Amino acid sequence: MFNKRFYSLGVLALFAPRSCHSGDHYLKVLNVLCLIATLMLSIISPAEAQQSQPDPGLAGGTISQMSVPQENAATAPTVKTIGLYNPATSLFYLRNSNTTGIADLTFGYGLPGAGWLPLAGDWNGDGAATISLYNPATSLFYLRNSNTTGIADIKFGYGPPGAGWLPLAGDWNGDGATTIGLYDPATSTFHLRNSNTQGTDDLTFSYGPPDAGWLPVAGDWNGDGAATIGLYNPATSVFYLRNSNTTGIADLAFGYGPPGAGWLPIAGDWNGDGVATIGLYNPATSVFYLRNSNTTGIADLTFGYGPPGAGWLPLVGNWECGTNCGGARWTVYNQLCCSNGAPLTFSVTIDSVTRRSISSNCSTAPTLESFATTSAGVKSFSATLSGCGSASGSGSVTFVNNACYLFVADLQGGQPVIKIGTVNCSSAASASTLMESNATPMAIYPCYSDGDSSIEFLKNSTFP
Repeated sequence: MFNKRFYSLGVLALFAPRSCHSGDHYLKVLNVLCLIATLMLSIISPAEAQQSQPDPGLAGGTISQMSVPQENAATAPTVKTIGLYNPATSLFYLRNSNTTGIADLTFGYGLPGAGWLPLAGDWNGDGAATISLYNPATSLFYLRNSNTTGIADIKFGYGPPGAGWLPLAGDWNGDGATTIGLYDPATSTFHLRNSNTQGTDDLTFSYGPPDAGWLPVAGDWNGDGAATIGLYNPATSVFYLRNSNTTGIADLAFGYGPPGAGWLPIAGDWNGDGVATIGLYNPATSVFYLRNSNTTGIADLTFGYGPPGAGWLPLVGNWECGTNCGGARWTVYNQLCCSNGAPLTFSVTIDSVTRRSISSNCSTAPTLESFATTSAGVKSFSATLSGCGSASGSGSVTFVNNACYLFVADLQGGQPVIKIGTVNCSSAASASTLMESNATPMAIYPCYSDGDSSIEFLKNSTFP
């Protein structure tokens, strides 16, 4: 009845009686996707997938489970390393270890001598940090998704031009992607944004004394997965770190380094323990002093890198990480729509992070959001369909390192189902990641639901 595109993914199937709408192209379906018993999804190899077929007689608590391929073994923790930017030539010199040596990556990006400021972050959530530039005169950001010469992948304006505000970057909402922010030294106000787009502030708050010459820093100081701000007072060489992006007093305050020496503050997870700690860079000698705890003490790592007194600026990131960092990525795709023309939203939440795919009508392809990043292991998820009624379900999935997962809302045999499978990892959600040829099937888990409603779903025929 529907123009259904076959999708080679594992299925959470819903087996229940159904009644048909009087129209040939409509179905009345049950209003609950499924109440999923505790599940553990495991991946099967492509060869195994071809031999494994759904058992139409499978029901209730019977769950078939497949082995996990060994190539998805965990990798080493992510460690941040340093880099330098030469404003005069607009060249970046990135290093993959916190040691003295030559640059592992050298490339030009931006306009030489233009006074632009460098920053770095994981702009697309793929696990790798890449460089960017901020033009204070125009308040334009130029973000790049690879550490190579080229044009900006993302360009947008944010904040007032020529106001002397300073750029910073962090994962403010813990969704796995870095976004930008600005700090106004004159008022000591932070302006943070949860997407790399033009718009109004998502977070605005004051912290620290106005016009005191303090410098902003950002990092995950408590290891909770979200970045928060901090300030460094060059005159006293004292750090004031905050564990929430709100007005208040410092959660951590400590001295580190020589007062009034002109050293520049940096922050990163230098030892891979999941907590960002501070560091200092001495431009006069081009020496880095990194600390593995946010406390007073001597440097845990001290090394020279770059030419002394050249006016180069420091930056921090995991340059060579990419999808080899470990962890798992996931997103959602909605292949259903409301026959009455209302929008239908398919949402999945894991570790307090939600991804949504919205079908605005039955003739337009649904929206896609970028992949979210989470740690490997057993993860509880909740799923909802909302629009022309509502439906919901919950369960558990087992994520493995270095894999990307897709949750799909679909129809199978006239019944609503959730399909969960692995897809080729990419820098962002796109139609190409959802093609059958890129999908690795997973084990099949049927379940039951009860209740009835007049919610009607129509198969979206515009799926790529």
